[in-house]
Amino acid sequence: MFTAQNINTTSKYHQNSFLSYLLDKIGATLMGVKPAELLNISIKGSRKEQWEKSKKVLAMYKNIEILELREQGYRKLVLFYHYQALDKTLRQKPNLKFLISLGYPSNYKIDDYLGFLSNKIRKNEPFYEIGVFLGYPLKDVMGFLGYTSLKITGIKGWRFYGNKGLSEKTYDKHIKARIVIKKLLERETPEKILFFCENS
Repeated sequence: MFTAQNINTTSKYHQNSFLSYLLDKIGATLMGVKPAELLNISIKGSRKEQWEKSKKVLAMYKNIEILELREQGYRKLVLFYHYQALDKTLRQKPNLKFLISLGYPSNYKIDDYLGFLSNKIRKNEPFYEIGVFLGYPLKDVMGFLGYTSLKITGIKGWRFYGNKGLSEKTYDKHIKARIVIKKLLERETPEKILFFCENS
């Protein structure tokens, strides 16, 4: 259903290259178009210090939040999320109903839901519902879990089930937002891009 993007190399960027690479990967979330992004970050050697420095910079900007879900060996599984966009996504009645059916609290609070997800991951329980947090259409999340009779109809970033219209529209929005950030990275520093996203 989902694959956490692996962060290993940062050589093609200038300035704060590791932070630039992160912004490229989480571009759609920075723009508030995608509620969250899941990355599997290397913290081996000097990359640990690079991650800690980048985390401090990101913490200065209100539009992006960071949740370290799990550390295994030299890697950290990290959820980057746009607070307002994620809150809006999780509050949608179909999404809430689905998550509650999986044991999430019946009284919705975004921090409680993130805590519930984090606990599942730390206990090595399946967490395929994270697709909802990542902004995938609910029909695709449920289709992957076998909760509907919809057949797989495509793959672009995740598996599409049933009518591809909504899935392709969602995917295209994510990609277009990432392209905006990618183009900004060609001429601006990460700090300026974060300021732009915070004030746009």
